Amino acid sequence: MPDYDFHQLSPLDLERLARDLLQQEWSMHLESFKSGRDGGIDLRYASGPDKLIVQVKHYVRTGLNGLIRDLKKEDKKVKKLAPSRYVVVTSVPLSPQDKDKIIAALPSAPLVVGDVIGQTDLNNLLGRHPTIEQGHPKLWLTSQAVLDRVLHNAEATRSEFEVKKIHQQIRRYVQTDAFGEAEKRLADERVVMIAGPPGIGKTTLANMLLYEHLSQGWQAIVIDRDVTEGAKLFKQGVNQIFYFDDFVGATLIGESINANDKALLSFISMVREDPTSRLVLTTREHLYEQAKLRSERLRYANLDADRIILRMRDYSTRQRAQILYNHIYFSDLPDSHVTALLENDFYSKIIRHKKFNPRVIEWMATRQRIKNVPAEKYCKFVSQLLENPIEIWRHAYEQELSKSAQTLLLTLWSFEGRIAINALEKAFKKFQGHRAKKYSYETLPQDFGRALKELSGSFVAPKGHFAVEVIDPSVLDLLGAVISEAPENAVDQLISAVSFSQVARLWNFARQLQSNELRRTIKECSREAAPIVRELMCAERRVDYPNGTSAWKAPSYPERLAVILGLSDLKAAEYRELVEPMADTLLAEPLDEGADINALVEVIMMIEVNEQTEHQALAVELRCRVFDIVKNGCRSDELREATRLLEKPPVESELDALKAGFRAYREDYFYDERTNCRSRDEFDGLVSDIDHIGKTLGVNTELLIGDVEDARQEFEENEEQYADAHYDEYKEQWRADRHENESIAEMFQSLKTDR
Repeated sequence: MPDYDFHQLSPLDLERLARDLLQQEWSMHLESFKSGRDGGIDLRYASGPDKLIVQVKHYVRTGLNGLIRDLKKEDKKVKKLAPSRYVVVTSVPLSPQDKDKIIAALPSAPLVVGDVIGQTDLNNLLGRHPTIEQGHPKLWLTSQAVLDRVLHNAEATRSEFEVKKIHQQIRRYVQTDAFGEAEKRLADERVVMIAGPPGIGKTTLANMLLYEHLSQGWQAIVIDRDVTEGAKLFKQGVNQIFYFDDFVGATLIGESINANDKALLSFISMVREDPTSRLVLTTREHLYEQAKLRSERLRYANLDADRIILRMRDYSTRQRAQILYNHIYFSDLPDSHVTALLENDFYSKIIRHKKFNPRVIEWMATRQRIKNVPAEKYCKFVSQLLENPIEIWRHAYEQELSKSAQTLLLTLWSFEGRIAINALEKAFKKFQGHRAKKYSYETLPQDFGRALKELSGSFVAPKGHFAVEVIDPSVLDLLGAVISEAPENAVDQLISAVSFSQVARLWNFARQLQSNELRRTIKECSREAAPIVRELMCAERRVDYPNGTSAWKAPSYPERLAVILGLSDLKAAEYRELVEPMADTLLAEPLDEGADINALVEVIMMIEVNEQTEHQALAVELRCRVFDIVKNGCRSDELREATRLLEKPPVESELDALKAGFRAYREDYFYDERTNCRSRDEFDGLVSDIDHIGKTLGVNTELLIGDVEDARQEFEENEEQYADAHYDEYKEQWRADRHENESIAEMFQSLKTDR
């Protein structure tokens, strides 16, 4: 009979094990039923008047005393549920007297001794149903017997595999489809490559595969430097699993790639031909793509067929929750810090954070790393870690990427992380050309294509068919840190910019930084940068298409002027001299050419609020321009913004222009704005704008607001009809979402009990 203490399982793991065992033992389907109105149920079977309820209790830390304490609290729920049969399953070892105490703690439950299942009873059930044991790998992989066997096998092969460390990791592991897929690849093809970005869980998955094979008696060979180590220990007909972590970084980067790739592919062929051999490879995706670009052999070896790519977007909300839960449950975090995570459901913010990453979770759940963080500041610490997890990417960026790939990423950053591929290539080539000349390194015509392939899947991903974007927002955080730490990067970008949007990106970034170092550096390069900025700032905005339509490229001339005014504040003569030609370009643009009223108002406010006396005449001209545009009609948000320019008391001509603008808005714009509202927030925003305009200008807006209110009521009625028509589908999804949220909440609430 098995002899588990079940400490290696979380409460969720124990519940699943109990469900599977009892279903097999009783030959019935048990429904998992957690949280909500029917609290007090873990598993249920209902048929006619019979209602069987199962409660699963772990209590590794507090043992029998904690179990009895909480069961007494459950008695009121049990009375309300009125089950015909009630079963308590616990991992706590129980004597006959202990079972009597449990029955006494639940006087409202129809509980009998045979329905109190303790640690020994669970092991007895496992002995009766060995297939259930095999279906719960975390149970047997972490057992002492398997650990002893793995340690023996690892020692026998002089493996460097850190068995005890992995034994601890298994408890936190959340099995995904990738595990089954990797097992199948090993069984069918004998080789699997696990790829993905830093911190995604590549090594953890590989460790699980190796540990499982060790538990089954396989010899483990951990390759440290190159495959010749594995080839020397290869024994045909002997069950051996070879593990080569970060195989590209170890062998296929550097001058000896042409020799190493041949040895690697020969070793892979040797493994494939022997049914008793297995090979697990891990690599960061960008390194693998880089190696393929440099090695023709690797490019045509068809290793991609053996590749499993791990991506954060493939993790469901439930799996993210389990990752966080397991790390907390099996951590050595102080109770005060666990309590902080549970308060106000802060754990939910972590699970749904756009930068959720298993490595970040491991970091925040390690006592040694948070020992100087008091409990009251722990949530803030975690939030900051999630917002800025750049260390996950920094090593790869600094140590593993080619110069071309680094340059491509910096170029992509200057376009805020997303741009059409053809535009990116143009900007990259100019940027790289400048850097290559400045820092004396060689370039090749194919550098752009190679860099894009090197980064694909790890740092960048396609956006549609013709664009590319960073794969994770924290990549932009890293690149921002690279620029702020070495401002010369910003100078290189400024001098080689091909679009004013890059200039705006750099200046806005510099303006937001608390440090003055980047602004100082931009000021010092003014003599070289100003001519480039001048050329870009005056570039034509209008684009005419063959079909007779036109469009205006961003940023608008007023937005450009705002950037130039900011640069002029640096007190560099070359930048100050740009204000006049930029203003002339703006003022020469026809009033109807994609006018940007909101940006014009911001520029005027910049000049007037900052009391830039040398630009007061410009502010006056721009005010005239705003009122000239507005009086012919504009959107409600633009009209509201223009009212900010009214003086107290208002100048009559300006007030008249705004009133004329309101009349034009009412005739030409209002209907479209009202019709295009697609949410309650949009209706509310339109009402707010119109109400503000009416009060500021002294015009009657009651009819317009009433019209919007009527449209909103109609929208809400249609929304209800739509909901009714799709009620079943909506109800099903709503129930699924609610069940998931409740299930996750119940999972984390269990952290409060056994403490």
